[in-house]
Amino acid sequence: MSDPVASTMFSVAVSGIAVVASAIMQYLTLRVTRTNTLSTLNVGVVQATIAALQNALAEHLTTISELARCEDVCRRNNQPLTEELHQLSIKEDQLYNLILLHLNPNEPTHVELRHAVDEIREYAAPGYVWWNKRSEVVIKANAAFSYDRTGALFGR
Repeated sequence: MSDPVASTMFSVAVSGIAVVASAIMQYLTLRVTRTNTLSTLNVGVVQATIAALQNALAEHLTTISELARCEDVCRRNNQPLTEELHQLSIKEDQLYNLILLHLNPNEPTHVELRHAVDEIREYAAPGYVWWNKRSEVVIKANAAFSYDRTGALFGR
């Protein structure tokens, strides 16, 4: 017959090992869960930032279009600049600043996008055919967005 003390000691040792193994597994599970949660949050932030930048770019291009159209009408009719034109100018400047705040100056695709947006602002001046530059903004934006979706995390 076996020794009851040895049997009890063996049971205690096995229970102790099980408790330690369980604690280690819980710790590892928490670490993996934390990593997955942070990754999910980062992806969400990136997607929200991309969506905000896309919206700002689209609205900026539309505002520049309307601004150029209004300036052209005023010029052709020899009319003074209107309050609507002044408000559009303010809106364009606010959208431009919003775009800049979303861009990472250390990311090459963002720098190229900024140059394209700067160029379209320059070409939107009276006498220039700016809409030829619109496609360049779209191409540069798509390059920045596709890069950021693959892991650049929008410079964050």
